[in-house]
Amino acid sequence: MLASLTFVVHNVSYVLTQPLWLDEAWVADSTRAPLHLVTWLTSSTPLGWTLLLRLVPGSGEQRFRLVTLAFSALAVLVAYILGRELRLMRIVTPLLVAASVLLAPVLLFDDELKQYTAEACASVVVLLLVARVETSWSRGRLVALATVSGFALLFTNTVIFVGAAAMASLALVALAQRRWRNLAEVAVAGAVMLAIQGAIYLGIDRAHQIPSLAAYWRANYIPHNKGMHAVFSFLRHQGAPVTPYLGFHASVVSLVLALGGIATLIWMRRTALALTTPLTIVAVMIASTFRKYPFLDLRTSTFWLIMVVVLMAIGTAGAVRLIQSRSAVVAVVVAIAALGFWSYSTSGYVRSTVLPKQDVRAQIAYFNAHHRTGDILVLSYTTTFEFAYYEPGITPTYRHISYTATGFLPTYPNVNWIVDVMNNHPGDVITAWHAAQIKAAQHAGARIWIILTDQPAQLREWQTLLKGSNASYVPVGGPEPLVLVPGSS
Repeated sequence: MLASLTFVVHNVSYVLTQPLWLDEAWVADSTRAPLHLVTWLTSSTPLGWTLLLRLVPGSGEQRFRLVTLAFSALAVLVAYILGRELRLMRIVTPLLVAASVLLAPVLLFDDELKQYTAEACASVVVLLLVARVETSWSRGRLVALATVSGFALLFTNTVIFVGAAAMASLALVALAQRRWRNLAEVAVAGAVMLAIQGAIYLGIDRAHQIPSLAAYWRANYIPHNKGMHAVFSFLRHQGAPVTPYLGFHASVVSLVLALGGIATLIWMRRTALALTTPLTIVAVMIASTFRKYPFLDLRTSTFWLIMVVVLMAIGTAGAVRLIQSRSAVVAVVVAIAALGFWSYSTSGYVRSTVLPKQDVRAQIAYFNAHHRTGDILVLSYTTTFEFAYYEPGITPTYRHISYTATGFLPTYPNVNWIVDVMNNHPGDVITAWHAAQIKAAQHAGARIWIILTDQPAQLREWQTLLKGSNASYVPVGGPEPLVLVPGSS
């Protein structure tokens, strides 16, 4: 029931009609490409996620976002099962944990066509599997944890951190309790997990390490080499806009509840589960200091933010359980009040409409309706990704490049009325403009259409080039106008 409410608290009609923006378009491009090209068109998203999109039925152009919503719903279901597995309070704890995930701002905010909700779901799954191991230790449950954490790398990059933290937590508890047999079993399970992840990384992921993508995240790498003052300044500055997505604008509330969750789990003798989330965050911070993964970016932090939200719910359940030992009636009132307060605190994110407002789709539709024979279409550097998706009747050539985060660029060298801007440098824009003018001169009255996005540097360059011309900016219904340069008679 709670999982189905995902499709109520998210604005599904908006999600399925809002045009794909740049980052989503290059993911969706893989669904138009031949299957044998998908492996190298997959860069910022895992291969399994990309292939999963091809299984979505229907013909709606934005239907692939249903995968994002489906993982959000699955995360709620798994959270409910986790709450039951804790065996703290039979009804209250599952409801609190599931509701916390259902209304977590970090998930309500994230409806775009990227793998971040899958990463959040995988994190909750790993927490559930750790809880099951602690409920009843068995090799089978360890194998389940190892294999799920291993193969989940096909769908989520961040399971590396969560899986490692889970195994480390179980090992630390076994070591502290001197359960040497359990420690050996964890070591074997951890080795199996690493072997699976290593095979996937070496066979698939390593080829898609794009230098420009790493450079893009440089602002989210912890500056450990600049001293502790710089580190604390980074944490304060980068953390301020992220922490409200835990549900409360006062970060101290989230911190107290999360610490309460850790304390509750330790009290319940679920120490490994208590350690998994903190160790995950530590692992991400270490990766950030080595410039391997961004820290405190909202989207890429979704997977561990949802783990903190789960801890907050467990902390609340622990407080309710403590109150129940003195008064069952008061405990019920507190539980209802907690759910109400959580709903109120997160209500501003419910049915949000915060997808980036880029509408290349509208420009393409207008061009298709109004262009004439001989007209030339110029695709700016970034709009070629949206064009490749929203114009399926023209097959692009996928060019392998290293200077963009995708590692590829759709181009149209065999379509004589399309001119591609191959990079975002001024020289590339000038080259494309001159090529378009030459092509247009071959047909009397031919016009030049230019599809742009709202990127400031790109707009400035085109405005400079078109100054003094008869170019007009055609409103097409989206935030970006379509540029039309009339032809000479």
